[in-house]
Amino acid sequence: MNFFLFLLFITKERIIYDIKVEGNVNVSSEFIINSSGLKKGNFLKEEDVKSSIKNLYNTKNFKKVSVEILS
Repeated sequence: MNFFLFLLFITKERIIYDIKVEGNVNVSSEFIINSSGLKKGNFLKEEDVKSSIKNLYNTKNFKKVSVEILS
């Protein structure tokens, strides 16, 4: 199992302008970002964060998922 930190960078209008992954070892950042369902340029809603966490747990690759939202 893998632990990582999923960082979402948003504008004050809550638009995602960057997504970073830190601490992943066994799974690529690209896989994590693609599996999350989040995309740069999208408006970030609370339910999107919840869905992205669920999507990542559903891959069965992760024991702990942490999401941090930075503006």
